[in-house]
Order: sequence, then structure tokens, then C-alpha cells
Amino acid sequence: MSVFIAIAVLLGVLFAVHLVWWRIALPRRQRAVLLGLFLVGGLVLAPVVDLLFGWLGLQPLSFIQWLNVGLAVVAFALAYVVTYSALEADSPTLSLVRHIASSGSGGVREEELRDFMASRPFVGARLSALAEEGMVHEREGRIHLAEHPYTLFKLVLLHRERVLGLTRHGG
Repeated sequence: MSVFIAIAVLLGVLFAVHLVWWRIALPRRQRAVLLGLFLVGGLVLAPVVDLLFGWLGLQPLSFIQWLNVGLAVVAFALAYVVTYSALEADSPTLSLVRHIASSGSGGVREEELRDFMASRPFVGARLSALAEEGMVHEREGRIHLAEHPYTLFKLVLLHRERVLGLTRHGG
């Protein structure tokens, strides 16, 4: 139970810091800052949580238990950072669902959906996000991948191609 409480306290505080920080000012490289916040913040807050346990009369966590807490926080941080891109940008899927839902029980005709999709700035928004994260840059009027694309991005592409058998443009 103490491991669960430590995870809940750490994630609760880190998520609250994230919400307050983002309300005050959005960082330039949001995903990198988010990852740093959860990983570094978790390391910094862990001793504070351990002291809190002592003050509350709870038994301090062992080294192995802290490893479990750390793994859970890292797993949450990675999952949240991956999910965050769907939350921050105008997603085609979410926009479609919102548009269909707004039409009520009458539904939407297929041609209306095509017009709706044609009017959305998905590509521009996604390119802007990639540029802000440093994953692409413009040179001589052309968009290029950064010289050092994120390793996580490379792993996702490798998994799509080799494990799932999906092409870079579909799936």
C-alpha cells in the first residue's frame, strides 16, 4: 500500500506542477519539458515523500520499493508524453468525432465530412509542432528532419515497419 501511496503522491504533485506551469506559460519544447519534469521532478520529490512517510508514521520504503515507484513514474511519464501530442494538437480523429457529435441525431453527410476535413489545418499544425520540438527545420524552402531526430521517434518508426509491417505513410 505504501508503494501505491508514494506513486499517487509523486504523480499528483508532478501533474499539479505541470498544470500550473502550463497555465502560467507554455514551454517552447513542451514534450521535452514534460519528460524532464516527471523524471527529474520525481527524483527530487522522492526524498521529500520519504520524509513525509516518516512524519506520518508510515514505514519508509525499501530500495526495491523505490525502484518500483520509479518504474511506475517513468512508465506514466512516457505514456503521458506520447498521449500529450493528441491532447495539444488539433487531431483529425478528435475533430471528426466532435463534428459528427455536434450534428446531433441527424448525422452528417459524407460530402460534409470531406468539406470539413479539407478546411482543417492539420498538416500545418503538425508541422509547427514538429518544428517547435526541434524534430524538423526549414532550409532553402524545404522541410528537413533534424540532424539528430529523437531516438523515441526512430523506435516508433522501426516498430511500425518491422514489427507491425506498416509503411511510413499508412496503417
